[in-house]
Amino acid sequence: SISKNAINNASNDANGAYKTAYEFRFNYGWGGQTDGFYKLSGIPTFVNNVNIWINVRPYDAIEREIDGIKYGLLSNETADILDFRGGMNVENGVLVIPDSVTDSVSGKSYAVTHIKKESFFNKGHFTKIIVGNNIEEVDRYSFLFTTIDTLVLSDKMEVVPEEAFQLTNIRHLTIGANIKRIGKKAFYLCKLYTIICKSTQVELDPEAFSQITPQHGDWEKGIVKIGKKAFYGSTLSASTYFENLEVIGDSATFGGRWGGGSPFFRIGPKVREIAVTAFDGMYKNGIVPYLIVDTLNPYFAGDLDNPIIYNKNKTAVLIALYNPSAGWPETIIKMEPGCIRGSIGHTIPQTIVDMEGAFKDCDGPKYSYAELTCPLLVPPVITDATFSDAIFADESKHVYLQVPPGTEELYAEAPGWRKFGENIVTMYQEFEPLPPQDLNYQMVVHSDSLHTSVPVSEVQNIRMSENASGE
Repeated sequence: SISKNAINNASNDANGAYKTAYEFRFNYGWGGQTDGFYKLSGIPTFVNNVNIWINVRPYDAIEREIDGIKYGLLSNETADILDFRGGMNVENGVLVIPDSVTDSVSGKSYAVTHIKKESFFNKGHFTKIIVGNNIEEVDRYSFLFTTIDTLVLSDKMEVVPEEAFQLTNIRHLTIGANIKRIGKKAFYLCKLYTIICKSTQVELDPEAFSQITPQHGDWEKGIVKIGKKAFYGSTLSASTYFENLEVIGDSATFGGRWGGGSPFFRIGPKVREIAVTAFDGMYKNGIVPYLIVDTLNPYFAGDLDNPIIYNKNKTAVLIALYNPSAGWPETIIKMEPGCIRGSIGHTIPQTIVDMEGAFKDCDGPKYSYAELTCPLLVPPVITDATFSDAIFADESKHVYLQVPPGTEELYAEAPGWRKFGENIVTMYQEFEPLPPQDLNYQMVVHSDSLHTSVPVSEVQNIRMSENASGE
C-alpha cells in the first residue's frame, strides 16, 4: 500500500519511498533487503502478489447513539444503523425503525437508509419489527439469531439481500411495494406462516424461501421468477398458484413439498421460460407429480394425465418426467435435448424426426433392469451423446432396447443406439404403423459442424462415408 500523501507530495511512508517523480519503492514482501523502485503504472505487473484497491475511503461517519441505537451519520445527510443497544423505540416487543434521526449536537436531521451487517445480531426476541420508510438497504447477517415474530419491510427497499433475515424464525412477513428481488437464503429457516406481498414483480434467488410453511396471505401473485431450490424443504398448500409467474428456473421446485397428496405445479398463462431441470427433485415418496398448464399460456401445453410439457402446438417434447400412459400425441416430431428426466423407461414416439440429446441427463435404472422401446423401422439419426453414460454405468443392471423384428442389426450399428450392445431385443408389443398423414416430413442431418433438416420429398439420393474414426 502507499498513502495518498506519498503520491501527492512524494513523502516517505511505511510502504513506499520516493525516488524520482511518480516512482516509489515497493518491497512486495521480500523483507526490504533491496530497494525496488517502480512507477505506479508498473504495479499490476506483479499480478501474483499484489491486490490493488482504488477509490477506497475510510468509514468517516460521525457515530452517535440515539434512543438506544448506534448510528453512523454521513455527510450526505443519511444515517446507517450500526448497532442496536436496547432502543427506546421498543414497546411491548415492537421495534419501529425510524425514518430519520436528529443529531443532538449539530441539530441536523438524517434519513435512516441502511442497516449495517450484524447490527441486530443475537439481540433477543421482538414481537414485531417495522422497518422505516427510508430504509433502502439491509446488509447480510444483519439480524442473524434474533427472533422476530412479524417483519414489515420498507416500501423503498428494492432488494432483500442474501441471508439478511436467515435464522430469525419470522412467522409473519410483509414484503414492501418496490421489492424486486429476494436474495439467496434471505429467509432461510424462517417459518413464514403468513406472507403479504405488496410488490408485483418479485424474483426469488436460490433458497430464498427455504424451509417455510406459508398458509395465509395473497403472496403468490407477486412472484414473477422462481430460482434454484427457492422453496427447498418448504411445505406449500394445494392452493398455491403463482398466476403472474414468468420464469421457472433450474431446479426451482427441488426439495419442496407441493400440495397435500400427489405433488403438483400449476403453470400459469404468463410463464414464458421453463428450465429443463425446473421440476427435478419434485417427487414425493416416489409419487410422480402433476404439471398443469393453463390453456391460455401462449408458449406451452400440458397433459392432464401425465407430467409432461410440450410446446404450444405439441410438436416437441420439452420436459417429460414420466412415460405418457396413453401414448404420445401424433403431432410430436421432436424431443428436445435433456427433455427426458429421471429414468430411461420410455417409448419413443412413432412420429419422431429429431431426438438428439433427449436422454443425455438420464440416470441409471433404479431397479435391476429398464426398458426403452423404439417402434421405428429405421433408427432415428442421433449421436452417442444422446444417451448418458450413467444409464449404462452399473453393469449389474440391464438396460434393454426393444426394437421391431428384423431391425436389431440396424440399431446395433447405428450411432447412439449401439450403446445398448447385446441388450437390443425384439419388442414383444406390436405397434401398428401410423396411417399416412398430411405432414411435411423432414430428414434430420447431424455432423460435427452441421445440424440441419431437409424435406424428405426433396431428397434425391443418399451417400454414406466414414470419418477418420470409422463412423
